[in-house]
Amino acid sequence: MSTQSPDSSAGRKEKPEKSRKLSVHVKFPSTPAQLSDSLETPAASPSPQMPDILRLPGNRPHRLSYESLNNPEICYEAESPDEAALVYAARAYQCTLKARSPEQVQIDFAPLGTLTFQLLHILPFDSTRKRMSVVVKHPLINQVVVYTKGADTTIMNLLDVGLTGKDKPGPPKKTVEDRTQRHLNDYARQGLRTLCISMRVIMSQNA
Repeated sequence: MSTQSPDSSAGRKEKPEKSRKLSVHVKFPSTPAQLSDSLETPAASPSPQMPDILRLPGNRPHRLSYESLNNPEICYEAESPDEAALVYAARAYQCTLKARSPEQVQIDFAPLGTLTFQLLHILPFDSTRKRMSVVVKHPLINQVVVYTKGADTTIMNLLDVGLTGKDKPGPPKKTVEDRTQRHLNDYARQGLRTLCISMRVIMSQNA
């Protein structure tokens, strides 16, 4: 993680230009509950300790850094507009990236406070996999989880929605695919770039 601070040297200097804010063109719901309604998903969570909004802390495959630690309004530097858009979108859902190191990611999630995800491994995007993955230890469920983001054609082909939560039957795969595709089509008609984010629990720490 890199930081930038104002130049403290003496002498008159021109005021630096204010950082340009990323313009996120999608109208995000102001609360997680509105997000759930907009996606036509049940409001109930699989676990009382793990709200649906945390299941994809969306955010998470990214490599970003603070622009200024002294600025009360956090600004991020990103390797691509897609990376920045994901993190700014997460902030719209009260899920704010606070710190990033090679070993962990710290997120401020409004209802639950600060959560620290141990960063176990990163699989960068390449032309073969056509997706990027990050493996973390989830602090709420104490399990190792892999989050993956990539093009819809790549992620949808890997989708498996047979079970949710504690081995409860999930919605039919076609239902999830059709609903997701409708959202993708809506964004595409607005000329927006789209991608999909998925997750899978790959190991229980208690096993």
